[in-house]
Amino acid sequence: MSKFLKKVLILALVLSMLSAVSLTALAAPAQTDTAEIQLNGKLIDYPSGVKPYFDGKAGKVYVPFRDLFEALGAVVSYDFPTRTVSAVRDDLTVEFVQTGTEITVKRGETSEKFTLDVPPVTIGGSVLVPVRFVSQTIGATVGWDQSAKTVIIVDPYTLLAADKSTYTILDKLLKWEAATGNTETSATVDFDLSIDDGDAEVNLPVDATIDVISSGTTIDATVKAKADIGAILGTAIPGVSASADIDAEILLNSESGLFGLHSEFLNALIGSPAGAWLTLDLNSLLEELDLGDALDSSAAEIAELGDVKAIIDYTITEIIASVPFSSVDDFEALEIVLDVIRGMYSDAAFVKTGNSYVSTYTVEKSGDSVTVVTTIKTNAAGDATSFAVALALDVEGVAANLHVDTDGANLKLNLAISAEGYVLSLKVDVATKPTTKTPRDKLPAGAPSYDLGELLG
Repeated sequence: MSKFLKKVLILALVLSMLSAVSLTALAAPAQTDTAEIQLNGKLIDYPSGVKPYFDGKAGKVYVPFRDLFEALGAVVSYDFPTRTVSAVRDDLTVEFVQTGTEITVKRGETSEKFTLDVPPVTIGGSVLVPVRFVSQTIGATVGWDQSAKTVIIVDPYTLLAADKSTYTILDKLLKWEAATGNTETSATVDFDLSIDDGDAEVNLPVDATIDVISSGTTIDATVKAKADIGAILGTAIPGVSASADIDAEILLNSESGLFGLHSEFLNALIGSPAGAWLTLDLNSLLEELDLGDALDSSAAEIAELGDVKAIIDYTITEIIASVPFSSVDDFEALEIVLDVIRGMYSDAAFVKTGNSYVSTYTVEKSGDSVTVVTTIKTNAAGDATSFAVALALDVEGVAANLHVDTDGANLKLNLAISAEGYVLSLKVDVATKPTTKTPRDKLPAGAPSYDLGELLG
């Protein structure tokens, strides 16, 4: 290298250092408080030596870009000639100019740009970005604990990537083939509730049968039930016998959005004429609640998932996105959920006995206990033939036992709950088979109808 080139190089380095110092001086905030970053429940280190800060005057929290994004599993680089900062994690690339507000985010073949409401700042040679930058670019959920002066970041990507649990045993259930075409379902329900508060004793038995004809888009159900309504209400209802026949017809059409309910018991109760149907436009309701597109999108995404691990990861990601993290202790609740899922359903939780896989999960604390036993039975080929869950709970004086057993076409449920002053029992038997019957997809011709939404306000 010639002496002239060396001098040019040294001059360029000096100018770069001076400009960096100038930028640092110009960008440094006038009033700051240091803060911390909690990532997935743990405080991160700061190799740069620069901590996050809370600018109370601007109401902004800034975080060191390199330290945080490297903790998030990204490779960070800086291009001196263009002053461009970039971070790459798998197929995600984030780029921005050190002194600018325009951010470029590339995911695979797609690219989008957005603008920060405040520019990054430079302190001690480190670039710091507003904390919301993290959720906008990498998709993590961001919160702020004011009392602890701590940024709370929960990143599903790194959290789930660190979990090496497998769920191949539970995957066997996904191989069950759902019935195609129209199906006919028959169910019997036996319910009994006894209440004794010391002053009065009430017993409410309910026996019901439910018959359902369904297609891919429509459900047509008939319910026949008997219950001693007078016993629970303590008074008579005009037009309704004390031992009432609570019969009902229910229609649900997912294409038209129709929900219809016909019950002479309800008609007598609210004073609507005999033969009247109570209806709801479910499509309009979902649109009003701004849920329709979200539900369709979620259903489409779930349908694409091919194994239990992917379904669990999707569900946890949705939970994280919906939680408003505002305390450094909030992550503990999420960890409990993750521990329960792994403890109940991961391959490590199951013990193989013959053609059955059994998982037993127990929690005991301060005299309370919960035990869940999951059993998956398989055939000689290793395919699942039945699935059962048994729950035993004794918490704060409430004892409960639940057992559910299904082979896909048949289901049995038994529930018993007891506590001081009341006892509840429920038994349900369900059987489903293919049928040539067609469900009704609209109300009977000429039947009067009343909008249930208007009646309920």
